[in-house]
Amino acid sequence: MASLEQTWGHERLVASAYDFAVHNPLVRRIGAFALWGLDARLLMDYIARLRETTAGSRVLDVPCGGGLAFASLQPNHALDYVAFDFSPVMLERAQQSAQQLGLKGIQFQQGDVGALPYEAQQFDLCQCYNGLHCFPDPQKAIQEMARVLKVGGTLRTTLVVKGAGTRYDAMICLFQWRGWFGPTCTRAALEGWLKDANLKLTDHQQSGALWMFEAVKQTPTP
Repeated sequence: MASLEQTWGHERLVASAYDFAVHNPLVRRIGAFALWGLDARLLMDYIARLRETTAGSRVLDVPCGGGLAFASLQPNHALDYVAFDFSPVMLERAQQSAQQLGLKGIQFQQGDVGALPYEAQQFDLCQCYNGLHCFPDPQKAIQEMARVLKVGGTLRTTLVVKGAGTRYDAMICLFQWRGWFGPTCTRAALEGWLKDANLKLTDHQQSGALWMFEAVKQTPTP
């Protein structure tokens, strides 16, 4: 059984193959449906909500992967944008993607989502696409992303969840054994984690085994 750290931190072939697949529209569409019953167009529409972000907002993209969300940015995006990932391979590919798209003003940072190197309430938007199911401690990741969000800030996330079907759960087990997935969670567990992190679920939809949602950070209860 491979470890998550080894897979995403050191195995260039796995990271590169995944990044190629998600950036190629045809491969992405076929692979997403075959593996997870997902209509990949819904995923890309969700990611494209980045275009609605107010100029001057501070955005944390974790994990940024190879820059999948960058296609929703204009060269003059006017955002304070941080691309954060554990994998040096992914960060390298993200930097290449930004250069190809002519994007300026993106900060690249390597690190652990379970211990984000930022003070509390620093970001207006935290986007976490296809990352939570790969993290070794998804609940801790939720807590950390909530911590660095400003009150009123948005967490926008997509992830593969348990309990969407026997076939999907079997695929999750296989991916965990290969070191591609972490423990992941059910929707019910995740909703509990959001509540514990003072995040209010405001929008959600599911396609196959992929759950897409937005949650807003609430004012702490006295």
